[in-house]
Amino acid sequence: MVSMGQVMDGIAIGMEDYDKDHDEYYTFRISEEKQIDIVKLLKITNTDIFINFFAVGSQKATEFYANVCIEAKVAFLNCIPVFIASGPTLGTKIY
Repeated sequence: MVSMGQVMDGIAIGMEDYDKDHDEYYTFRISEEKQIDIVKLLKITNTDIFINFFAVGSQKATEFYANVCIEAKVAFLNCIPVFIASGPTLGTKIY
C-alpha cells in the first residue's frame, strides 16, 4: 500500500519552477492526493519499524518522519547520512 505523505525537501531547488509544459522528458510530479494522517496510519497498521531510505539531503523529511515515529511509538531506522538521534532536538525525545 502506498499513501500520500508530506512533501518536504524531496524536490531539488532547481526543479521547483520547472516548466513541465516545455519538456517532453518531464518525468516527475507531486501527487494531488490528500495527505494522510501518518501517525494514525502507523498505529492502525501496527507498524513496528519505519525504514528511512529518503534521498540524501532530505533533512527536513527525515526529521519530520522521525518525529512522526516518536509520536506513534514506532522504531525509526535511518538509512541515510543525516544525524538524527545525536542531534539536539530529536536526541532528547528518543526513549
